[in-house]
Amino acid sequence: AAALKWLCQTPRPSVRALILDTHWQTPTRQLDDEYGVDWGALDALFVALPNLELLYVLGHLRLKKPVKHATLKHLSIVTKDLDTALLTTLAKSKLPALTSLGLCTGGEEHADDDDAVVALFAGKGLAGVTDVEVGGVFDPVAVVEACAGRGLDSLVVVDGTVSVLHT
Repeated sequence: AAALKWLCQTPRPSVRALILDTHWQTPTRQLDDEYGVDWGALDALFVALPNLELLYVLGHLRLKKPVKHATLKHLSIVTKDLDTALLTTLAKSKLPALTSLGLCTGGEEHADDDDAVVALFAGKGLAGVTDVEVGGVFDPVAVVEACAGRGLDSLVVVDGTVSVLHT
């Protein structure tokens, strides 16, 4: 978080790709509640990096308000807390260049609310997204249906268990 804060102190128009990850910890450890990596609020990042095209984040993160960014094309978030607040804020964001969105909970965690994941893809926001990868939802079929309703025809990958109950 200190490195990210330092990075965002000055506008950096030359930065086009950013990977927030640590090479000394496994993904499981980075998502741990006690020892994990907490990047904090990412809001300043989108202001400081006006030409950012690719962002990959592994760890705990927050968005205080909807993001407005003109050039971001690829966004991947791997976090233990794929919570309703994060998903709702992302759904309200203005990301006209975004074509690829990856959302995943780490380990055996699931999103707090599948309805927020479905709403993200069923809504009118993020209209340019054509590639979707989602992991860690209880109902992968609902997410696929939401993506199909948008007319996504490039790539849709949803990881989850499909259960059929016979009565």
